[in-house]
Amino acid sequence: MLSFPVAVTAHPAPFTSLGKAVDESLLAGAGAKSSVRVVSVREVDAAHLVLTDTDLTDCLFSGAFHLDPSRLERA
Repeated sequence: MLSFPVAVTAHPAPFTSLGKAVDESLLAGAGAKSSVRVVSVREVDAAHLVLTDTDLTDCLFSGAFHLDPSRLERA
């Protein structure tokens, strides 16, 4: 159960350090179309869940409850 609000948000630009882009090539899923994916909210109380710019293509919702107050947003 999520007792407090939980937000999953995609970062729209590469991360930087000291003004230079950080090499993200070793991160899982890094590439030309890298995005944040949520693969399951199975059996989750999603009342406090906020998903922003996330890929839900293969997400499993089986058994999830309180989906009506959860929010799906675009930045």
